[in-house]
Amino acid sequence: MIQVIDDPVGNLDFRNIKDKHILNILNLLANWQMVCVGRYKLKLTTIAMAMGINIRTGLEDTLYYKKAEIVKNNAHSVARMVRLTKELGKEPATIDEAKEMLGLK
Repeated sequence: MIQVIDDPVGNLDFRNIKDKHILNILNLLANWQMVCVGRYKLKLTTIAMAMGINIRTGLEDTLYYKKAEIVKNNAHSVARMVRLTKELGKEPATIDEAKEMLGLK
């Protein structure tokens, strides 16, 4: 599993054709996920999901649910990503599917 991690400043730019091209190549060649941290996490994670990229979420990535609101727990963050995934017309991986993708099964 390859992880592409964006920094807290949000330097990965999906509008940049070079960044977009690299992400498309990764989609073809590897099982990988986008890990976004900091204040741009929600925007970049949503874009990644729309592009069909695996994502990760949890307290290790950001402490905030939205501006000035702390995430209650990991379940709070995961529930949001599941909802957004479904709103984008996609289906989130089950626990067993995630374990299989990560080579844990």
